[in-house]
Amino acid sequence: MGNVERNLMNPMNRHEPMNRPGSALSLVHNAIVTCNRCPRLRAYCTRVGEVKKAAHRDDVYWARPVPGFGDPAARLVVIGLAPAAHGANRTGRVFTGDGPGSSGDFLMRAMHAAGFASIPTSCHPDDGLVLRDAFIAAAVRCAPPDNKPLPSEAAACRPHLEAACRLLELRDADVAGAGDARRSEREEDARDPHAAHLSKPRCGPSSPARRGGASGSSR
Repeated sequence: MGNVERNLMNPMNRHEPMNRPGSALSLVHNAIVTCNRCPRLRAYCTRVGEVKKAAHRDDVYWARPVPGFGDPAARLVVIGLAPAAHGANRTGRVFTGDGPGSSGDFLMRAMHAAGFASIPTSCHPDDGLVLRDAFIAAAVRCAPPDNKPLPSEAAACRPHLEAACRLLELRDADVAGAGDARRSEREEDARDPHAAHLSKPRCGPSSPARRGGASGSSR
């Protein structure tokens, strides 16, 4: 195995600083990447990583649940629906590797313009992208067939998102972009100050959620 392949297979190179030893988020990271709660999704991700796409036949696919990444002291949190089969399921970083003009590039252009991202693209884990005051994750951590996770799979994955939100000290996150799978969840859960409030996207594939300050949330 060459240096590039070893680098791709090392999760420390994909998700700094989230899984830095001693980081509070490292436990969340480890719980995500080792999760096997959804056999259908795990089987699909593994199969995609073995068969691959012609354009990526020489790549080593991540093919595991995809953790979030970014600044542990984030004041901006972006939640997507789920990894793409040949995007984050391949690269191991959410909103990364979907190709030119993808949702990842659309998002990074906006975040770069606002000062949250160091570069305006998201191509691969070693592209130098660094998030400042921002954190990105997915509601469902495994790539689903046809990009459609089942409601039961979204529910099974929710504790990972809640754990990250608690550690990011989110007081009230209004998160858009997670799709219809979670819109039918209990309204009481949505009022939990440490839970993610998932609703239909308002402006593209995902929308940012800002941490509330002392006087409450801001959007």
